Formats: sequence, C-alpha cells, structure tokens
Amino acid sequence: MMTNSCPQASLQIANNTGHNVHFEDPFKFSQLLKDFIARLSSTYESQLPD
Repeated sequence: MMTNSCPQASLQIANNTGHNVHFEDPFKFSQLLKDFIARLSSTYESQLPD
C-alpha cells in the first residue's frame, strides 16, 4: 500500500481538470505542490537534531 511506503503522501483533487492538471490549471498545480513541499519540509525539520 502506498501509505506504508510513503506516509507523507496525500491525494489531492483538482476540480474541473483532467489528467493533466499541471497543464490545465498550472496555478492550482503549483499551489498543491508548494503546500506538499512545505508539509514535507516542516516534517523533516522537526526530526533534525538540535
């Protein structure tokens, strides 16, 4: 199962787009990607030793 190998993964739905959301709604795609990277960054930063 995907959640076992990548617990930080999440499913996001971009309404009114097909399978090319990066092409059909690049703003929405970039926002989803930025949010995901921010979540990953905060997760890994909290695990770094002081």
